[in-house]
Amino acid sequence: MELVVLASGKGTRLKKVNQNHPKCLLKIKNEKTLIDYISKNFKKFKKTFIIGGYKHHLLKKYEKKNVKLIVNKRFNTTNMVYSLSCAKNSITSDIIVVYADIIFDERIISKLIKKKGNILPLKKNWLKVWKSRMSHKKIKMDSENIILKNNKIIKIGGRYTKYPKAQYMGIIKFRKKDFFKAMKFFKNLNNYKIDMTNFLNLCINNKIIDLSYFLTNLFWYEIDTPQDYKNFKKMGIKL
Repeated sequence: MELVVLASGKGTRLKKVNQNHPKCLLKIKNEKTLIDYISKNFKKFKKTFIIGGYKHHLLKKYEKKNVKLIVNKRFNTTNMVYSLSCAKNSITSDIIVVYADIIFDERIISKLIKKKGNILPLKKNWLKVWKSRMSHKKIKMDSENIILKNNKIIKIGGRYTKYPKAQYMGIIKFRKKDFFKAMKFFKNLNNYKIDMTNFLNLCINNKIIDLSYFLTNLFWYEIDTPQDYKNFKKMGIKL
């Protein structure tokens, strides 16, 4: 099992609190950064690949024998899916993909490792988390639709009229063969700016891969704005 950490973003909205560092180097607690907390999971994997972009040289300190930095040279004009595709020549097994701007309970990863298939852990009590981050109007704009049926995800992304049961967390598990199917499909799309949820939805609609899920109430938080950062600081979460 291998881990891919998508860490190429600049985090423009966090500029005032992040001093022009890559978003993943935002200091959260006791001088530790977002990626420091994610790195606690590295020991669970045979190999870890960090996909850097903006000021990627600052991430070189995380390289070790089993941790490799891969650079998305097009980080300014591409999105998460393209960053993920940068790892395709290095992947040799099933993978778990993690966004680098989230903080979460390590048990989510441990549980995901044990499960088989292409799987998304979904945040069950998500609305409570979103309410701490933004107004109801912004929740409608920021959160996305997700439709579940027979233990499968049949739609992800887009707007909704009724609050969905759960939300995507920025964590995905791919079987090796399905990861390469998805990357071939991505190449044929010729759309380097497509976001992850729309891409996953296209994969489902075109029967490229199927996606299972499990629901969790374990801790998860995204830091995307200065308000997210302030709110997290007030929580007093032990990390």
